[in-house]
Amino acid sequence: MNALLLRKIWRDMQQFRARTGLAIAALGIALLAAGTVLAALEIMQQAISEQFLRSQPVSATLRFDHVSPELLAAVRAQPEIAAVRARRVWSTTVHTEQGTIPLQLFAYQDWTPTDLGRLQPIRGNWPPAPNTIVLEQSALTLLAADQVETLEVLAATSMRQLTISGVARDVALAPAWMEHVAYGFADIETLQSLGAAGGFDSLQFRVRDPNATRASVREVAATINRLAHELGLTLRAVDVPQPGEHIHARQMNSLLLTQAAFGIAAIVAALFLFYNLTTAMLAREARQIAVLKTIGAGPTTILMLYLCASATQGLLAALLVLPVVAYAGSAYGALKLSMLNFDPSMAALAWRTLLLLLAIGALAPMLASLGPVLRTLGVPVLAGLLQGSDGIGHASWRLPGRALLPVPMRWALDQAFRQPRRALLSVLGLGLGGAIFLAAASVRVAVQGAVDHLFRSQRYDVMLLWSEPPPTTLLAQVSADVPAVLKTEVWSRKSVALTAQDGLIEPSFPLLGIPANSEMLALSLSSGRMLTAGSARELVVSRALQIAQPTLRVGAEVVLLDTGAEPWRVIGAFDAGPQAMAYAPIATVQPLSGARLSLLVQGRSQTATAQLAMIQALTDAFGNAGWTVSSSRRPDANREAIEDHLLMVLDFLRAMGVVMLVVAWFNLTAVINLGVLERQREIAVLRAIGATPTRIGRLILLESLSLALFAWVFSIAVAWPAATWLAQAFGRIMFTLPAVTLAPLKDLLAWLFICTIVAFLASLWPTWQAKRLSVAEVLQGA
Repeated sequence: MNALLLRKIWRDMQQFRARTGLAIAALGIALLAAGTVLAALEIMQQAISEQFLRSQPVSATLRFDHVSPELLAAVRAQPEIAAVRARRVWSTTVHTEQGTIPLQLFAYQDWTPTDLGRLQPIRGNWPPAPNTIVLEQSALTLLAADQVETLEVLAATSMRQLTISGVARDVALAPAWMEHVAYGFADIETLQSLGAAGGFDSLQFRVRDPNATRASVREVAATINRLAHELGLTLRAVDVPQPGEHIHARQMNSLLLTQAAFGIAAIVAALFLFYNLTTAMLAREARQIAVLKTIGAGPTTILMLYLCASATQGLLAALLVLPVVAYAGSAYGALKLSMLNFDPSMAALAWRTLLLLLAIGALAPMLASLGPVLRTLGVPVLAGLLQGSDGIGHASWRLPGRALLPVPMRWALDQAFRQPRRALLSVLGLGLGGAIFLAAASVRVAVQGAVDHLFRSQRYDVMLLWSEPPPTTLLAQVSADVPAVLKTEVWSRKSVALTAQDGLIEPSFPLLGIPANSEMLALSLSSGRMLTAGSARELVVSRALQIAQPTLRVGAEVVLLDTGAEPWRVIGAFDAGPQAMAYAPIATVQPLSGARLSLLVQGRSQTATAQLAMIQALTDAFGNAGWTVSSSRRPDANREAIEDHLLMVLDFLRAMGVVMLVVAWFNLTAVINLGVLERQREIAVLRAIGATPTRIGRLILLESLSLALFAWVFSIAVAWPAATWLAQAFGRIMFTLPAVTLAPLKDLLAWLFICTIVAFLASLWPTWQAKRLSVAEVLQGA
């Protein structure tokens, strides 16, 4: 029986080779899309295990005034501690052809530990030699450092050349291009020569418990803080990351899972084709099945016959795309690894994903075919013998009001919905692809709106900062002599933090001091009120800061470290996207210890070229006055970086919509072709009474267009809830978006045009089949 089964499967595949090819191609494309994303996700999980966890990531970092040998010894003696080290981080800027870029330099007391925050030298000298810098590899692209041997780094109030002596990788750092901050490593003497204080000020440790939670790590950090307090040291900042989790791993996994969901939706759309083709084949072979029942074939034999045929086609689709998935998945996984600062060359072959695709290829088509086969098994033998081999039936669904339509359109609608279930699945597949296309367009508009809202409040073109700021009177005097400057405003900035309930410190956030009637800022408050001329110790905080630190609710009074014992009152809240920040009166912020002045400049021209020229003119003017500008920041540059990153995600989602579109095209082609084969007699009669092949082709095109039009309407109905779900997922990955609306009219019309093109392409092969019919042979066979 096995040999007969294989012969039957092979014969059916040959007899229906065109439709079988469509089914295999559709499922193969869907498996390729889903498999690529799933393989990248598997590679990511492997990288976290093999690269991040093997680096022995730091459990917590505590920053003090300084770290003494006595504190290090006391921490090492704690039974919960597996490893400990001291470090210092110095923030400065590096000048490039593109402008100034923030630079963070790390100095460690011990450069060679293998049990804590292991660093990976890539090339050059290691550890860093005196008066040189080893760049973190993700900074190479940001600084275009592959073509240079030295960097111009700000040292106190002057610029200094540092030689690039090597490249290393720190997998615990967020990529430089994502944070727009360059990273490097240097010894403590080099940091001192740049203006940093002597010695180390941060203590990093790793706990012994591999299953430690964030709460348990904070308990250990609180114990260390008590030890430091006994030694007369003051805690300045605490960072306790989620144990065993990369800083951006959760967002990347959420993104990949969202993309995988659409890949799975493409597989489901391909299964619609298997359902339709199995249904049509069973209708054509109704007499054969009845004969098999008559000669003793049981339901199990017939069931296995057709399910194995579907499984064979699915396995062929999976086997054909496995090599491509292996290559594309590794390439996409390597891209995601580089985005998280992992070594992309370590991307391994995703064996589990490949095996999963084989399983999906075998089982999914069987499940799609199970319903039609079970229904066929329930058909009595006599009914099966009397059923025609062409599967001709009458229309089961008619559009209300169809009598008002022209005759060709009525005929096309009747034929399109001759088999309502088949037509519905075809509409559903194409409609889902359109829903993804339109949902991505809606979310794109929401993203651009969110970014517009984020930067609309910033009414300046450039912010200039100094390590040692000049007097306020000099700021206005020097900038007034630059012709490109329209107006200026002085702000102040200080990093502050709250005390946590466990005695530690919450993550720090920037406190910006602004004039009461600032012309450079126009916040849109979500609650409360704005600062006024009479404000003193009052705060207006971002919603992102409120989410991270709920105690900063409007109306609350809080004490900020290093700002005195008098509390601050939160009077308002605003939306700043992912930025955790707060505003306060400049008259209150500037006198605080550690506060730094900055100059906000509004230029006469809004072009990027003019703004860069203005920055250079201001930098030269202040340099000639004896005050070196440490860094300059353009909101437009930050906006471009944010938009490019966010819209890249949406472009990939649109690509998944294109995959579903191709699958839906195959499905629609098969459905229209099945209708033509089932109506051979009707088409032959039309030909016999004078209908030309061109006229019949137009009728088939109308049939295809009617299904595409229904799919277009369906996609519009589904797009809004799909966009709402996408926006919520996007909010979990990136930042909260405003309420999404229906896609813009241009995107709706673009999708209508695409549906029309798909309908036209889907009608070509059925039309060619109809033209090849021999009227005499078809009518004689009747």
